[in-house]
Amino acid sequence: MFEFFYSLTRKDKNEKGLFDVLTLAKKLSVDRVPFEMVHIAGTNGKGSVATMLHATSTHAGISSGLFTSPHITHPKERIKVGDEEIEENQLLSLAESVYAIIKKQSLDVGFFGIMLMCALWYFKEKHVEIAFIEAGIGGLLDSTNIITSMLSIITTIGEDHIDILGRSEIEIAKQKAGIIRYKTPVVLGSSANRKEIIELAQAKLAPTFIVQRGANFIEENEKIAKKALDLLSTRFSFTMEDVQTGLQTKPKARFEKLEDQIYLDAAHNLDAIKALVKLLPKTPVCVCLSFSKDKNAFQIVEFLKTRVESLHVFHFEHPRAMSANTLKALIKDIPNAIYFSNFEKAFDKAKQKGAFILITGSFYFMDQCLNNVVSKNPI
Repeated sequence: MFEFFYSLTRKDKNEKGLFDVLTLAKKLSVDRVPFEMVHIAGTNGKGSVATMLHATSTHAGISSGLFTSPHITHPKERIKVGDEEIEENQLLSLAESVYAIIKKQSLDVGFFGIMLMCALWYFKEKHVEIAFIEAGIGGLLDSTNIITSMLSIITTIGEDHIDILGRSEIEIAKQKAGIIRYKTPVVLGSSANRKEIIELAQAKLAPTFIVQRGANFIEENEKIAKKALDLLSTRFSFTMEDVQTGLQTKPKARFEKLEDQIYLDAAHNLDAIKALVKLLPKTPVCVCLSFSKDKNAFQIVEFLKTRVESLHVFHFEHPRAMSANTLKALIKDIPNAIYFSNFEKAFDKAKQKGAFILITGSFYFMDQCLNNVVSKNPI
């Protein structure tokens, strides 16, 4: 049944589509909710920051909800209260109820919007005190931009989803800045410290807090989360232990160690790959990677080819996967790149090299990789 919901897309990415999401929220009585919300947007890092904030709040004994995307294994991963994901049967029941209203009202709401409505409904039923809401794509016209937040966070600005958000970082920044609310504090990561965002924040009289660049993306995400917690501490109480525990909590597939010398990361744009490379060892590295068809794979491969020993490019089965022929053409003139018909072959060959292995390129094959690596090499 979830396959049906997953096939639904919001056709109108502009104001009309967002208006339909708001109409749906009103029908479900979740347009105004009895709990605080923090809205997190950004090209990269938003899921990690949301996870750290939620983990800190949960450790502090605060009833906290978390909405993130995309999922790795199952849609229920997107919605958590405390340490527990929503039950599969409950999510399905909520989704069916939400879809019934969409159909009755002829609303243009896709899978992401349905999951958001389920999350808000579930958080309301669970009487959470605060919820951390990760934006999907952009911010201004994203389905999550119907919420009223006590704090906005923009982690990073970089080129991704240019078909929706625009082809320049200025256009993308304006989209991300759309989550800033009137007289509501906003925390900006170092790359989000841009003129167009600052000017919009000033126009909305939003107190603005800029986080300095970290040594790497992990450190900067932690700095952003700490600043957010400082601001939230006017309403909620956190101990040093709460913060330390929360900052150590990371989502799946974010430089995740599967075993010694084998790491998995869902980096899927050039900025994320550049940040990821800074964490790699000086020893030989083999990167097993593939891409969804809407990504600028050429830029990523061109960047990686001189920075790692070998590239194992593989095809994976998914409606959004880049085609085998496109992948082959992408690497035909790169001596240290080899094409494989699936992940298992690419990974097995990488294991034979005895090098450090990084698996990356897309969220959409993370589940397959996790199952393959962990089942063969239980930690």
